[in-house]
Amino acid sequence: RWTRRPHKPRLCILCDISDSVRQVARFTLQLAYTLQERFAKVRSFVFVSDLGEATPLFEQCEIERAVEKVYSGAVVSVAANSNYGRAFRQFVEHHLEAVTSRTTVIILGDGRSNYFPPEAWALARIKARARHVLWLHPEQPSSWMFGDSAMKDYLPHLSRAEVVTNLASLKRVIDELVL
Repeated sequence: RWTRRPHKPRLCILCDISDSVRQVARFTLQLAYTLQERFAKVRSFVFVSDLGEATPLFEQCEIERAVEKVYSGAVVSVAANSNYGRAFRQFVEHHLEAVTSRTTVIILGDGRSNYFPPEAWALARIKARARHVLWLHPEQPSSWMFGDSAMKDYLPHLSRAEVVTNLASLKRVIDELVL
């Protein structure tokens, strides 16, 4: 008899490190670092306006040093304004090969893009290649349709969007992802 092996997720993490999520960004960077430690096929990216890959930094440094380097601008400028559309477009242009039909893409951020074009087509391209696209959001859904939030443009291109505000909600989502 053949037994089915459990699915070992391939992960691609896109983490917003802008000022608007500064309070949760350290937590989300630690999550990205930990996931990269726990799973064999993980690539980690950070963005504000530009997107950069943090995978090598996470592989080379201890967690606190890696997080400090990200905050000091070692991967992308942290002085810019959030621009999700630009970051998603850069991902498609330079890193789309990281996403396969076995990849779960996890986006960590608030979707607030300072009224820049959302470039939702780029997220649609990512979704077309991915197994799942999961957005972990620090705000309640009632705030997603107001102000500079581009979530209304992004929601159609997601497998799921989950509010993650504490360790219990994060554990629930990660447990579902791994199982």
